[in-house]
Amino acid sequence: MRVALLCGLPAALLAGFAGAGATPPSPAPATVTVTARGETEPVGTAAADAADDPAIWRNRRNPAASLIVGTDKKAGLHVYGLDGRSRHFLPDGRLNNVDLVDMGRAGVIVVASDRNDEAAARLRLYRLDIGAARLVPLGTVPGGRARLMACA
Repeated sequence: MRVALLCGLPAALLAGFAGAGATPPSPAPATVTVTARGETEPVGTAAADAADDPAIWRNRRNPAASLIVGTDKKAGLHVYGLDGRSRHFLPDGRLNNVDLVDMGRAGVIVVASDRNDEAAARLRLYRLDIGAARLVPLGTVPGGRARLMACA
């Protein structure tokens, strides 16, 4: 959050922090309160709600039929409807950091980091069957350390 906030500040304001006698920074922008309209059902992990990391597929033709893919960090992946009810669950273990990409006619691809074997990082791939609101496993690929690239 702090990085995003700093990246959004004007360069002149950031320069003001650099030296003595510089113009003082502007007052902080007003905050906004965001209230949830709903929530998903709790995940099924016994005695520990480990729901995390939602990725949202937006149905352009019928936004009310959009789907949410979220992790149960201790047990697998859920597919939820916008009403918060679980439509599908895959018990694939300790998954995290889910994301998806809509590739048009080629389908919706979902990827999650697989933490089941901490010594061998992997990524699990799925196809999101948008008609059935189900994940179809495609396999795993080796993971690795991501390289950070400077923004231009």
